[in-house]
Amino acid sequence: MGRLAKPVEVRRSEEIALIPVPTSLLVKAPPAFITQRNCFETVGISKDDFLRLAGVAFPVKKEGKLRIARYQDVVEYLQPGAHLQPKYERPKAVARAAPETETPATLDYRAMNRKAGLTKT
Repeated sequence: MGRLAKPVEVRRSEEIALIPVPTSLLVKAPPAFITQRNCFETVGISKDDFLRLAGVAFPVKKEGKLRIARYQDVVEYLQPGAHLQPKYERPKAVARAAPETETPATLDYRAMNRKAGLTKT
């Protein structure tokens, strides 16, 4: 059997009974607020994911570096089955491709000068 919590006192008129309760049966109430410090313990998302979603997916209050969100707001966002990818699986930002230009060796400078009117024809 698991660990036992502090015995609970039950009173019925004049009779008193102490009943030991297993700790596995004790349920802790959810916190009122979630921060990046307790997000993994309460809802199971990483600190990075919480900070990435904070302010975008659910409203937050900023106190210095700490981001505070209501427990209900975070749970409502996560309920529809939002899939959070681990950091190493997220797509990387795509760098813009440089405009295609010709290398100096392939340019015909004489033709360019003729078009610009810089040389006699």
